Amino acid sequence: ALCFGVAGELRRFSGKGGEEISNAKITVRRSIKSMVKSKKYEKQLNAALETAAKDLPELCRALLTSVGENDDNLRYHWSRSENPWYRGWWQGRKRDSETDILIVFESHFDKSRFALHIENKVAADFQPDQPELYHTRGQDWIGLPKWGNYQSFKTLLIAPAAYLSTNTVQAKRFDGELSHEEISQFVIDFA
Repeated sequence: ALCFGVAGELRRFSGKGGEEISNAKITVRRSIKSMVKSKKYEKQLNAALETAAKDLPELCRALLTSVGENDDNLRYHWSRSENPWYRGWWQGRKRDSETDILIVFESHFDKSRFALHIENKVAADFQPDQPELYHTRGQDWIGLPKWGNYQSFKTLLIAPAAYLSTNTVQAKRFDGELSHEEISQFVIDFA
């Protein structure tokens, strides 16, 4: 997204006077700073959600309910929030993608495991095929010890309510959604 935004800004101002090009450079610098700040903030939120999920069963229940999982036997088991990378095949070509937060739950009844692959959107646009890549990655990681050895999974989009309301088509391609405002009831960082 960064490359397209920067290139688009520069193209828009190419062939114009020196002052307009200078203004374009300022606009690009501000865009880059804003994106970097947004990414740092997103990573802080990811870590805060992961930490809270370890200690707050009511947060875990809200996350699970948002994707239609109502099994009261599921308990937090394991998680990662440092954006685990994945390289896999999608529509005939290799693609790199990431899961912002991966939380694995275990049933205290039969020890089966269920995973949530969570995409946290703060302000950035969706990447091409991002929701579908979440599903592909989730499927490919089933049964792998490195990713919590889960047997089933769902995908969850978390974002500010305003973001969710303006990105409904993409949001519906995830198994569920939960707003930052709803999460803020459990994790103050999301307020």
